[in-house]
Amino acid sequence: MDLSSCAWMVRELGEAVSCVHLLDDNSILVGGWDGKVKCWSDEGDLIWESQTPNRVSSIIVNDKFVYTTSGLHLVCMAHDSGEIVWETALEGSADAVVVTGNCVIASSSVYDIEHNDFLESAIWAVSFEGDVLKTHRMDERPWTLQLSEHDVVAGLGRPKSGWMKLDADGAIIEQKE
Repeated sequence: MDLSSCAWMVRELGEAVSCVHLLDDNSILVGGWDGKVKCWSDEGDLIWESQTPNRVSSIIVNDKFVYTTSGLHLVCMAHDSGEIVWETALEGSADAVVVTGNCVIASSSVYDIEHNDFLESAIWAVSFEGDVLKTHRMDERPWTLQLSEHDVVAGLGRPKSGWMKLDADGAIIEQKE
């Protein structure tokens, strides 16, 4: 395959790309540094475009909704139109998001410029309507959130490192330091 045969694959976001999510039907969701989110079909047709508050750092799709972390916010959009359904402000930069059968779980972190490090973080359990159900504040930064069967595993950074396991409701069920 040469470059000219795949030139049709080019998509234009209009800003620097910060996040990409490929869907099972080969469509693609792309988030940008200035908060734009676009959805393209596998053929390259623009399906929808939406504007979130800030840089998109994570995108996940569940049923009829797209969830993104955008600056300080967790944002829920309609999967078919990109219309913003709700936004929930978190503390610090919203980093990662996963969806369980019971709620949306997101992480956030606060960066201190003077210390040149993350000072505190939190893991948030948010209802499908956008209401905060639980918040777990900690000194460690959750660097990743991953689904593991019916639970969520958070990989933790300094100072303790290790990992934390949460149930589908966002309650901590195990932590290893």
